[in-house]
Formats: sequence, C-alpha cells, structure tokens
Amino acid sequence: MPSQPDLSPDGLSLHLIAVGTENYQDPDDRLEHVPDELRRIVDLFTEYGFEETLPDLRHDPSSYDFAGQFEDWVTADERTDASVAVLYYTGHGFTVGSKHYLAFADTVIGKVARALQTGSLVTMVGMQPRLRYLAIIIDTCESGAGLLDAFQTAAPAVPWQIPWGYQQGIWVVGACRPKEDAGQGAFVSAFVDAVRSVAASCGSAQPFLSITSIITAVNRQLSNSSQLSVHSRLPFDTGGELPIFRNPSYRPARAIALFVGRKNALDRLRTWLADPNPRPCVVTGDPGSGKSALLAHLVAEAQQQGTESIIAVSAHKHTPGLLVADIADTLGQDVTSAADLRIPDGTVVVLDGLDEAAQPYDVIADVLTPLAKAASGRLLIATRRPYHQSIGTTAEVIDLDTADYYDQRDLRQLVVEMLVSPETPGSDHFVYARPAAQAVAAVIATRADRNFLFARGAALAVNVQDHQLSAVEVDVLVSSWDGVGAAFDEDLTRRFAERAADVRDLLRPLAWSFGQGLPWEHIWAPSATALADGREHNNDDVRQVLETAGAYIREVLDDDRSVFRIFHAELARHLQGEADPVSVHRKFTRVLVDSVPAVGGRRAWDLAHPYVRQHLPEHAAAGGLIDELIEDIGFVLTTAGAGLTRAVRAVTGSRAKVAASTYLRVAEQLRHGRMAEHAAHMSLAALQGGHVELAATLSAWSVGSPWRPCWARWDRRQTSRVLVRPNGFNLLTYVRGVADPLVALASGHRVSVHNFWTSDAVISVDVGGDITAIGSAVVDGRPLVFVGDDTGHVHIWRADDWTQVKWMQVHDADVFAIWAGDRGGIPVLVTSGDGPTSARIVDGEPSPGAGELALWDMREWTQRYRIRAFGGTINRIDLLDLDRPCLLVSGDPHRDSPDRRTTARVFDLESGAERYGLPMSDSHLASTKPVLPLRKTFVRSTNSVLELWDADGPRRCQLRLNLDPAVPGEP
Repeated sequence: MPSQPDLSPDGLSLHLIAVGTENYQDPDDRLEHVPDELRRIVDLFTEYGFEETLPDLRHDPSSYDFAGQFEDWVTADERTDASVAVLYYTGHGFTVGSKHYLAFADTVIGKVARALQTGSLVTMVGMQPRLRYLAIIIDTCESGAGLLDAFQTAAPAVPWQIPWGYQQGIWVVGACRPKEDAGQGAFVSAFVDAVRSVAASCGSAQPFLSITSIITAVNRQLSNSSQLSVHSRLPFDTGGELPIFRNPSYRPARAIALFVGRKNALDRLRTWLADPNPRPCVVTGDPGSGKSALLAHLVAEAQQQGTESIIAVSAHKHTPGLLVADIADTLGQDVTSAADLRIPDGTVVVLDGLDEAAQPYDVIADVLTPLAKAASGRLLIATRRPYHQSIGTTAEVIDLDTADYYDQRDLRQLVVEMLVSPETPGSDHFVYARPAAQAVAAVIATRADRNFLFARGAALAVNVQDHQLSAVEVDVLVSSWDGVGAAFDEDLTRRFAERAADVRDLLRPLAWSFGQGLPWEHIWAPSATALADGREHNNDDVRQVLETAGAYIREVLDDDRSVFRIFHAELARHLQGEADPVSVHRKFTRVLVDSVPAVGGRRAWDLAHPYVRQHLPEHAAAGGLIDELIEDIGFVLTTAGAGLTRAVRAVTGSRAKVAASTYLRVAEQLRHGRMAEHAAHMSLAALQGGHVELAATLSAWSVGSPWRPCWARWDRRQTSRVLVRPNGFNLLTYVRGVADPLVALASGHRVSVHNFWTSDAVISVDVGGDITAIGSAVVDGRPLVFVGDDTGHVHIWRADDWTQVKWMQVHDADVFAIWAGDRGGIPVLVTSGDGPTSARIVDGEPSPGAGELALWDMREWTQRYRIRAFGGTINRIDLLDLDRPCLLVSGDPHRDSPDRRTTARVFDLESGAERYGLPMSDSHLASTKPVLPLRKTFVRSTNSVLELWDADGPRRCQLRLNLDPAVPGEP
C-alpha cells in the first residue's frame, strides 16, 4: 500500500487563485465592489496560510487569459497529492439555456462567444487530476446554476475522475441559488464573518473548519435577503469536509488519561498481540469496569513501542456502514463493504464500544465477522454483555469482572495516583501525601465495588474539598452516594460553587443528544439556554466549560466534524435526572428547527446542519412534534433515514399519517440519492396511494430529478415497506410483548432479530445446529423466543433483554414445530419432532420420521406427556378455543400409514388425548399446508385451494375456495 500523504494542517500546500471582473465591454455592467471583494478574500485566505497564485489574473482578465493560465496551473507537474487549491471568482454570471457562464473583461453579457462555461472548470482539471482538492467559489448571479452545470459536466467525467487515489474531489460553492441575483459584497461579507464565527465555536479535535458549517453560517446571515449560498462535492455529493481553513483551536490527540493496574488483563492482551495467529479477542465487563481505558492504554503502549500496526476505531452510535468508512479512511481505501477491506498483514483492528453502536448485531454480522477473516483473527473488541456471546465461540474472552482479572488493589492504586498527582483538578491548593492517599483510597475502593468510573469520580470529589479529608471523613462523604452521579455533584459544587448550575446547564444538552454527540456551532449554547428555562448561555460559556469541566466531556469526530458527548453513559443518565423527556425534546426540537436558515417563510432544510438532518426526527417524535414537521415536505426529503422511519410511528393527525404512509412506501429508495429524486419517488408513492394533492406538492420538489411520475395506477393496499434484505432465510416469527415489535429470521445456524419499525438488528445468534423451527409467545408475562434445531434442542431467550432462559433437548432429531402459552396459569411449551427409532414404526415398517408431540411444564421444566401425533413430520401447532383448550396439529401422515388421509388432528391440551382427525382427499394430500386457527374455525391451504373448517366437530368443511381454475377441485 502506498504511503498516505500528510493530512495534518501543516502537511498540505495551500493555494488561492482570486479572480474578479470589475469592468466589462458595456460600461453599465461595471461592478465597483469587485476590488474590495477580492482584497477581503485574499486577506482571509492569507490569514489561514494560503499563498496567492496567478496574481496577474486577479483583476479584469480576459476569458482567454484566465482559461489558459488556470488549466496550465492545475495540470502542472508541480501539483501533488498534498496540493489544495481554491479558485474564487466574482463578477457577472448568466445562463443560456441550461448552461451557466462566467463573464470576463472581453465578454458581452448574455453572449457566450467570449464567456466561459462554468462546467468547463471541472474539465480543465484533466484526465489525470493532480490536486488533492479543488474548491471553486462562484460569487456571481445565478451561481447555483453554475453548480448544476458543473454537476452535468462532472457526470461523464466520472470514469476518469474516480481513480484519483488520494485526490478527493472538487467542491463548488455558489454565492446564490439558480435564478437568484447576488448582491454586491453580500456573499463576501457573510463568508468572512462565517469563517470567524465557526472558528470561534470549533472543538480541538477537528483539524479543519467545516465548509458545511461555514455555508450554514453564511446563510444565517443572508436569511433576511433573497439570496442563499449553496455548495456540493463533485462528481457526487458524497459528503466529507473540505480542508481549506485550518482550525485555530486544533490540538493533536493528547496522551491517554491516567491508567494503573489491570496487570493480569494487560499481560494476557500483550501475549495475545504477540501471537502471530490469534483468535479474535473480546474484552467485556460491567459499566465502569474500565474496558475503554484498558484498550486505549494497550493501543498507546503498542504505538509508542512501534511494535504493532494498529487501526483503532470507536463504534459509538455507528452503523456498520459508518464503521467500514472509518476503517477504510484510515487505510486510504475506497470501499463500502467490510469484505472488501484489505487489512495489511500483521495489522490489529481495535474496536471500542460495540455495545454503544447504533446496530450492534449488524456490526457483528456485517463488519466483525468479515474483519476477523480479513485481519487473520487480529481483532480486539471491547463491549458490555451480552453482545460478546454473539461474536462467536472461537473468540477469546477477557471478562474484567472475574477473579482472574479483577484486583481491588488496582482501584486503590488508581485513587492514590489521582490524589497525589498535581495534575488532578483541585490539586492547585494541596496534594495528598501518599500515606494519607492510601488510607482514603482503601475506603473509596471498598465503596466502588469494582466500578473504576465511580472510583475516579470519588477521587475527583475528594480532591476538590476545602481541606484534606481523613479516611473517616471520606467514608462519611461517600456512604450517602448512590453512584457516580453523587460524586459528580460533589465535584461540581465544590469546584464551581455558584457557577455549578451553569456548568450543569451546559452539560445537560450533551446528555440528551442523539448519535455521536452534539455539535457546538449554533446548537450547543441555544439548546443549553432552552433547557435551562431562560438562563442565557453563549459560545463563551461553552468554551469555558470545555476548559474547566472538560474531564466530563468527550470530543470525537463525526464525519470530520467535532461533536461532544458526556464521557460515560452513567453520568449522562444522572444529568438527565427526573426531567420530563417530552418537555426536554420539545425544547430541543424548537432549537434545531430555528437553526435551519429560512427564506421567504420556508425552511431551507437542505442547508440544515448534519445533526439536524440526522436526529431532528428523533427529537421531534420524543417531544410530540413530529406531526407538524412531517407535513413539511422539505423536512421529509432531507431527513429520510432510520431516524425518520422510527419517528413516523408517533404521528397522530390525518394529514401527518398520509405523509408518513407515503414516506414508508419508499423509505428504502430514499436512503441514497439527491433530494429531487427523493421527491420523485415519494410523488409516485403518493399517486399510488391516491393522494393527488400531496403528489402535486412533491412534484414541485422533484425539479432536477432525471425522472418524475406523470400518473400512476392507484394502489389502495395497505402501506408496505422493505423490513430487511437478508441473504436468505427459511423461517420467520413475529415477536410481541416488547417495547417495539420484533421479527426473528432463521437461516442455517443463525437466528437474527430485527426491530419491526426501524429494521435495526437487535441480536444475531449462532445456535450451533441447523434451525428447523422458530416461534414466539408471551408466557407468564415474559416475551420469549423459541428456536428448535436439527439436534433436537430448543433454545429459549427472553425478548426484552436477550438472556437465555433455557437450552434443552426435547427430541432425538429435528424439532418440527413449537407452541407456547399458559395452561391453567402454568406456562407450557409444546414441541414436535423426531422420536426414537422404536416410535418410527408404521405397520411393522420403519417410518422416515415420526411426528412426536411433547408438552413441557416451563416452571419446573418437566415433561407432562409425549404422544405420537403423526407418522411423518408435524408442520404446525396452534391452540383451538373449544369447550376446553385443545391443540390443533397439522402434519404429514406416512404414505403407508392406515390413517394416511388424516392431515390435521385435534388433541386435548391437558391430557394429550386425541379428540378427532380431519381427512383430505387424495388429490390434495401431497401438498397439505399448515392450518391457521380463527377462534372456533380454522383455515387450511392445499395447492391453490383454501378451506374453512368448523372446529366444533369433525369433518365439517364450511367453505372450499379454488384460487386457480387450472387446479382440480371444488369451486
């Protein structure tokens, strides 16, 4: 793999080409503000380390001079994969047909002979692009049309622009949208101010200022005019950030926090690292056990020693796709699937926080399983229980809470080192002597009960007291604490005194945020103000909290932008306290909506902050405001995704329900593509649903889509959507009794459970044998999932927390069907399957598989009875509501059995005695399908014939319906 160029702020070569036209062929076209605009742009970019290039072109060049010199420069051999260039052009722009043109000193406005088509700037980059990035800023009238023109030009260029290697694309920024006029000086003034404001509200982990944030800030300033700026990345709008403005607050990652102890775990991990062919390794433990700290210490140690090549990523709120993108970015590879990642030999992939992923079990199946193969087993994972059980039986597990790896002396040592260190907050007025610290540490370690997070919080709280505490005083102090939150409160009260309430105000929004964390910019301070019921907070307050209470905050990068979250879930829950979630999210929603620029009374949702686009639906649903938002088509088209799919369940109004059902019809198609195409898909769905008014509204949004529907056949069926696209499955069950209904799919050895509303994977488990039966029921108040396999075993899990209730053998071989329920207040399980060889004798001859029926008491896990129901396999078991509870069993009689015509039987649930059997004619015998009970009637299907039977007595077929005239049978 080629070496990746230095992408740190100091590793790039930055160039500015600033060009403007003040004077034109017609004196009336003069733009007197152009020189000042150029000066301000050059001053700004020079301040951020850019060197002005091609200065001769700055003022009034001809179209010929500009085109020749620009093309020569961008294609010169001196350009490298560390080169970043910005082209700024200000002057007149105009459109002819669908094309946008830039006017130069020799241009007659409106005539194209001596004008330059804006899209040609993309073509000039050449077939072998040399620049890493090129940003084109067009400050002209109708410059948004120039962006569209550039898109059209870029499309056929895709085949030769994709293999750019480390060259990562072209960005185009338009000072206004198509058909808008740009006011003189308006964009430059807003742009310069926006860069300053974004720089003032940017975290230290982000190397460059976000161009998206800058454009959003520009539009907030332009919102009172008729002009809005737009931007996009070519040849596709693939996201990411443009590294043109170094973040003045950027600081390289600091050394990891104080780490002590865990000798046995570290020794085991070092041995694992030294193994050339290890199994995947999983570090697990309860919250606060120090999993992340252990991995961070191991990674830092290995990197400092230079003995290992390590890729370290966090799964916090990540989907499988985002995780693959993070790893691919680190490797410099352009792939979207974990199976396509090329992990260099000897490289260790370290994944922290699997349990915090947006879809943990999808991450296991779609990322970790192929990664374990690609990395030859050199895969190290940290997660809470029970996720480690799904990673595979071959993984090595290090449980930090077991006696092998936990030693209370480690907790005591951690507290001692914090108390004697002058770097610990509060140590500016005194530092504990080691003997005193050891006495205090003994008390805290006892109270901490294996929780390193509690121990850290307690040490901080003790250290900020107004005097050194004795062990007795510490015991009194911590004895009343109910957890980490109490230690946090003590620290804040002692350290910040009257400012403690302000610190809580500013930390609280982070505790209620979704996703990776909350951005700073124009969201953190306003949300803190809203949740503080009127106490005003601003960016200066945010900056002060980061400086003084940063120990409680974790800053991470989300799509190259800094976001902030509370450093531990336990502390976040404490900060949420007993606040009303509906009220909190309602206030949050208002802040996020207000952050979106508005023009002409309509929100420009496509210019909303990424956090707004990704997480506003979740806040709105939780705050009871989703109805008013779902009726805003721009909101739906912009926020389409898992969050919106989850949120639309909460709609209540009739208009909102129409919009929600229309969205759900095409939710899968709206995961990718541009807004105009999203509108076309939704317009088609609206027409199919008969919602003509909504379709007309959507049609107006589909301008720019390569297609749009003119009419559609109305389809009044219930709304359907794609739940999941598995590689294949043969069994399915619907799981009730949990907060969100679930769907369990079985394929081969694995059962995968998905959230019915969001499609998110909930759990995926390999049961060891081929799955032959699956079922679910709410039994004794517990939602349970039952899985039978070809070894005769049944696996039973609780569906609310996925703890395994039981694993037992119920038959000799395949389990055919499963039913569970209550019998007289006692939970029972009924299974069918292959019995012993002695039971598989029909008329003196062996039967290929006897249909045994067994009933189990689920409280004592004892068998109540076992009967032979059929000579062949049993397809289905259900409960019939007759004069007493009965089991309705459908199956295949053996062809040599004297009762071979009987394909359904009714048994008394209590005793197992047969009540009666139901025959079928020979013509339908071979294709009998399972029965479906409907109170005291049931439906049975055979080929294309449906039959409705009265279950109160035998052999009473009420209705027979032939669905296919080609199949013989009664109509």
